[in-house]
Amino acid sequence: KQAGGFDDGGYRGKCNRIQKGGIFPEIDEYVKNEFQIQNHDYFLYAVANRSLDLTIQEFGHELVEKEIEQLKRMQRIASDRCELDTIFPCTKDGPPNRLSEGYCFFNDAGCGHLCVQKSLKEAKQIAGLKA
Repeated sequence: KQAGGFDDGGYRGKCNRIQKGGIFPEIDEYVKNEFQIQNHDYFLYAVANRSLDLTIQEFGHELVEKEIEQLKRMQRIASDRCELDTIFPCTKDGPPNRLSEGYCFFNDAGCGHLCVQKSLKEAKQIAGLKA
């Protein structure tokens, strides 16, 4: 699902167009200041990032970059193989699509997960990796 397409908001039976996001100066200012002070998620995010930085330092930047490239390759394989075959809860034109039941992991999240799993398993087998 992406901007310009449709989403039913978790099987609510009505499809709505997904709006393209935008940044408004007033909202950006609020998030950068008042919201961050009141929201402990930003502290958790900073701690997680620091931990990730230390982990990368421990394993070495080169190894981590190699693994990131492998992850990106696997994401491209899954996307290329599954994008057209995945049935979403809304058609491209907007009406609800009840054929999607069973194609999504939960409600309208994780649609195409079975295709992704199969594609990645096949890709790993071709590459000689443990599936």
